[in-house]
Amino acid sequence: MIVRTLPALVLIVAGLAAAAPQALAQTGFYLGANAGVTRAEIDEDAINQAVVGVGGLGVATTSDQSGTGFKAYGGYSFTPNVALEFGYFDLGKFTTSTTTSNLGTVDAEMKFKGFNVDVVGRIPLGDSFALLGRVGVINTKQDVRASGSTGAVLTDDTSKTSWKAGIGVEYMITGGLGLRAEGEIYNVPDGPDDKSNVGLLSVGLLYRF
Repeated sequence: MIVRTLPALVLIVAGLAAAAPQALAQTGFYLGANAGVTRAEIDEDAINQAVVGVGGLGVATTSDQSGTGFKAYGGYSFTPNVALEFGYFDLGKFTTSTTTSNLGTVDAEMKFKGFNVDVVGRIPLGDSFALLGRVGVINTKQDVRASGSTGAVLTDDTSKTSWKAGIGVEYMITGGLGLRAEGEIYNVPDGPDDKSNVGLLSVGLLYRF
């Protein structure tokens, strides 16, 4: 996926931030929140193969890989170019439906939420506008609920620590009030032994104290 190129772009942005002019003195504490759309990686073929492996016949899987997510964060800008952020995120819900000719239908839903610590690089461009790049560590909990046409229900949860990365823009509207638009990738659990990526495209507001 194209989103896998984001970590490399973040490194480029972080390198440029070190040489960027400090045009706007944005230092100190800030709070913010973003909301937007999410996109997951769901391998329908892998699901089909797993069901065939337990005796399923005529297997077909469909999925809804789009969701709605949000994040809330607080941070401290040590300089106009470097900040540390702590946050909470919820990447929404994604669903699959697997039908078979001999075992009935299984519907499943997956939810991802957790906490993050990010290093944010910022390149001021004039008095109000700036480019952003971020890398961070996340701890994500995956909640799974599966229900079959026979009435059986299975629930499970998995937590893992991994990484996130993103790029974005910031525009200070007036005083301490600003607007952010960002694209981020979260490397989340995919069962107990694997990981996958969920993308978040979001917009939101922040306030600098």
